Amino acid sequence: MFRPCKAMTAQRGHSKFELDLNVHVVHKCIMESGMRPDLKVENALVDMYTNVARWKQLWEFSEGMQNWLARNEAREDVKVEDPQSIARRSIHLVDEWANSRTVSSVSEEHRVTEAWLPPDAGWLKANADGAFLKESETGGCGVVIRDHHGEFLLGASRFLRSVSDPERAELLACKLALELARDRRVEKICLESDCLAAITKLRSNDMDRSIHGPLVEEIKDLLKSFGEFSVCHSRRSSNGVAHCLAQVGCMNKVCNTWMDHPPELIVNLLAQEGAS
Repeated sequence: MFRPCKAMTAQRGHSKFELDLNVHVVHKCIMESGMRPDLKVENALVDMYTNVARWKQLWEFSEGMQNWLARNEAREDVKVEDPQSIARRSIHLVDEWANSRTVSSVSEEHRVTEAWLPPDAGWLKANADGAFLKESETGGCGVVIRDHHGEFLLGASRFLRSVSDPERAELLACKLALELARDRRVEKICLESDCLAAITKLRSNDMDRSIHGPLVEEIKDLLKSFGEFSVCHSRRSSNGVAHCLAQVGCMNKVCNTWMDHPPELIVNLLAQEGAS
């Protein structure tokens, strides 16, 4: 947690203390500027922090931003990091938060539905979904693998005892799907998820430097173990079976795998998606 320096503590009676603290930490701290006289924070970052309305949203994500942590370490003589790298990392984190907050403007009643589509002949499709409970920081994974006829080959439901956020649960579901397909010696796999953030990361050729970077890179390596693979985004309406299995794992705290014969709880869902 950030502890304000003496210069900032003296201003606590100021009516704009919250905003002053924000600008002070990033741009005007006497202690920081004296320690790093060459610090020049990007104007865009300062503009974002001096906009009160936007700050309240940004702060949900950036409460523990790297420039605060680095400043505290420098003040305690732990480490003095290059200020430009701190500014760049802070901007990256804010951008990442903003992208994750993008919400479709399409109203619920006009939301487009999408049918599940079978893969090409010779391919298998693995649908994956994650579930997350914020209160307990637990979650679940659901996976279903079908062939080009829509026939059920494998399904799985997993309970996640410790998971930090919804995106991690989605990524762990993708990893589980690929591991199960690899163990079945699948050669051509289509991985499908309704989590756009996860799919975007997995389709990128760049190294992922987010908090989930190591997991993302591990999944990319798993994909390369197949003869051929594709990674696709789907709507929730075409990912219902995986979603159901993820909820079962999360809420019932169970781990199950089904081979060739689906469990009763998803039989109707499989029929509905196959008939769509």
